[in-house]
Amino acid sequence: MLSRDHLTPSAMAANTRPRAVLIVDLCGFTRTVRAEGLAGFLARVVSLREEGAYIVAKHGGDLVKYDADNVYALFATVEEALQAARMFHLAPFPLSAGIDVGPVLRVAGDPGDLWGDAVNTASKLGEDLAGAGETILSSRAAGQCALRLAPPKERIWDF
Repeated sequence: MLSRDHLTPSAMAANTRPRAVLIVDLCGFTRTVRAEGLAGFLARVVSLREEGAYIVAKHGGDLVKYDADNVYALFATVEEALQAARMFHLAPFPLSAGIDVGPVLRVAGDPGDLWGDAVNTASKLGEDLAGAGETILSSRAAGQCALRLAPPKERIWDF
């Protein structure tokens, strides 16, 4: 949990690092609940969480937390985050994803937490702007990505 101890200059320096942030969102809550009931949607959440740790680890990332139907993960590079997003999209249900890069304050705990502009931007891109099956990279992240994007499902947002 975030506390005043995290706000000291030495704690901020020790726990803030440049990272690629990937936020994955399970799409279609209202539609799925109406069609399959809450249990149907929650079955997708369980599946996402079961696969999420594997996908993030396979691509060298650090799974920080699950929040409702979202996955929050950190990676050393944008390429690793994008490769993980591509694997998430192989799920048999619709997901959206956002990727940004920048200084991130990592707060340890169970679950852990993330703070920073890159976290907010990745969240906005993945939850609000990306549609089902899409991954949106901030222009910052795209500028650091050596991988070729696969439009129209992978695109850049000048954020």
